[in-house]
Amino acid sequence: MIFEYAAKINGVATPKYPAPGRAPVMLDTSEGNLVWRGVAWADYYEVQRSANGGGWTTIAGRVVDNVLAGNTIYSDNAGGNGNYLYRVRAYGKSGGVSGWSNVIGGGDGGQPQEPEPTTTKPPSQPTPTQQPQPGGNGKLPAQFDSAVASAYSPDGETYYFTESQDNWGPSMSTDQDTWSFTLVGTKYTMRNGWSQQCVFHKSTTSSSLDMTPQSADCSTFPLWTLTFQSATSTRAAIQAADGSNRCLQWDGNTISVAPCKKVDSQVWDLVSARG
Repeated sequence: MIFEYAAKINGVATPKYPAPGRAPVMLDTSEGNLVWRGVAWADYYEVQRSANGGGWTTIAGRVVDNVLAGNTIYSDNAGGNGNYLYRVRAYGKSGGVSGWSNVIGGGDGGQPQEPEPTTTKPPSQPTPTQQPQPGGNGKLPAQFDSAVASAYSPDGETYYFTESQDNWGPSMSTDQDTWSFTLVGTKYTMRNGWSQQCVFHKSTTSSSLDMTPQSADCSTFPLWTLTFQSATSTRAAIQAADGSNRCLQWDGNTISVAPCKKVDSQVWDLVSARG
């Protein structure tokens, strides 16, 4: 509701909601009472049950998790004997589905078993010393939507370039945010899927980023070039196409547009760039 009212106050149509980021985490299945840790931007959850881990059956399709932390989210009346396995996944309000959660149950006393493989490919975890490989952009679509993950993660987490809902400015988060890239000539615009604002390099002599008004024509603002590590890689340097030789950088503390080195903290994984 806040999301929708914010758009209404600003006199624009409600933007497309971001898709759920990571998979939920199952925590407990005592006597068929299911508890899990939800994910950002989830509208509802699908719950599946299996007697042997091989054949899965959906037992609930639109479960919401509006309960106090640690309380039962869904109860399976058939699960009292403790012999079933369970998993869940999240659905976004504007579409998009997370991967499956870990599998839990089967008389294991509520302790999680090994996670099931997710249906979405997780971002790679490159080391900070990894160097770009020779290659080029390959064949990229003229318009694509993607989360943008930092290749530099000082604490081992995967962080994503996001727009803060607190100050409507560039930020980093462990939750995914969706960005739309649109080709203009040989360069790209970069628009946030939540706010419909575009991010651009503010000045050729500055390290600052700026955001356009909602629904602005992004092609009228400074654009970006994408230099991928190879013709098939999704990892790229995002460089301001204003002649300043500055690239988008996150050093674990600050987001800036710094002199281009195109390694380490200036390498980003555009996880859906090539489909």
